[in-house]
Amino acid sequence: MENSSVKTTNSRLKKWIIQYFIGVIIAFSYIIISGFLMKSSGGMKITFFDNVIWDLGVFILFYYVSPFIGYYSAYLISPSLLKIYKRVYKSSQMCYIENISRPKELKFSFSRVFYPALFTLNTGFIISEFPAVRQLFLDPITLETGTFFTNILVILPVMSLTSIIANILFTSIYFLIDSAIISTNKYVEDDEFKNTNVHSVGEWFHRYLKGYSGISAIITFIIFIVNLISYNTTTDAVSNIGILVFWPLMPIFLAFIFAPLKILLIKNFSKTNIFILKKAQKLGITDSVEIHVKKT
Repeated sequence: MENSSVKTTNSRLKKWIIQYFIGVIIAFSYIIISGFLMKSSGGMKITFFDNVIWDLGVFILFYYVSPFIGYYSAYLISPSLLKIYKRVYKSSQMCYIENISRPKELKFSFSRVFYPALFTLNTGFIISEFPAVRQLFLDPITLETGTFFTNILVILPVMSLTSIIANILFTSIYFLIDSAIISTNKYVEDDEFKNTNVHSVGEWFHRYLKGYSGISAIITFIIFIVNLISYNTTTDAVSNIGILVFWPLMPIFLAFIFAPLKILLIKNFSKTNIFILKKAQKLGITDSVEIHVKKT
C-alpha cells in the first residue's frame, strides 16, 4: 500500500515537472522571438545583449531559478531561524518535537508558493520606487522622460532579487513547519497555573511573514494606482483596464513559476526532516510530545 502511494506521488510529480518545463520553453521562446521582432536598445544601464526584451529575459530567468536557490539555501538559513527563536524565548518557552503521524501521500496547498510570490511582487515594487534604485537601472534620459511602462525596466530586475529572498525565507520556514518542532509555555512537569500557549516554531515565523506580504499588497496596489493616474502615458481606456486586470493576477503567475518549490519539498520531505531534527538536537531539542485536545 505504501509503495502504491509513493508511485502515485512520483507519477504526479513527473507530470508537474513535464508541464512546468514545457511552460518554461514556451515562455523563453516567446521572449527570444519577441527580441528579434521588436528590437529595442537603450533605457537600461545594465545590459547583456543591447536588447531590452532579451535583457529583461535574463532577469526573468532568475524567477525560475529562485525556487532552487531558495530550497538549497534553506539548509543554511533554517537552523539559524531555530537558533533565533530559542534565544528570543529561552526563558519563557520550551521546544519539543511533536509526535505526529506522517501522511502517506504528501500534498501541500497552493499558498506555499502564493505567499512567496506575493512577497516577491510587493517588495520588488516598493523597492523599485526608491529614486536611488531607479538610477541604478535606468539611463538618465529614460529616467527623465520615462513613462508608466518604463517602470517595468526597474520592477522586473528588482523582482529577480526579491524572488530569491522570498524563496529563501519561506522555504527555511517550511523546513521548520514540516519538522513538527513546537513551542509551549507548559513544561512536561509543570504545575504552575497559566494559560496554555502551544504553537509551531515555523508557524511563528510564517505568521509574521504572511502578515507583511498581505499588508504590503495593499500598500503596493495603492502606489500602483497612484502611478497609473500620475503618468499620462496610456491613451485609451482599454489599456488602463488591461493593466488593472493584469497586475492583481501577477502573484498567481509568479506562484506557478515557483511551482518547483512544492516539488522539492514533497520529494525531499524525509531528508529535510532528518536534517532539521539533527540540528534541533544540537540545540537541546530532543524530547517528543503528543498534543491532545479533549472536550470536557
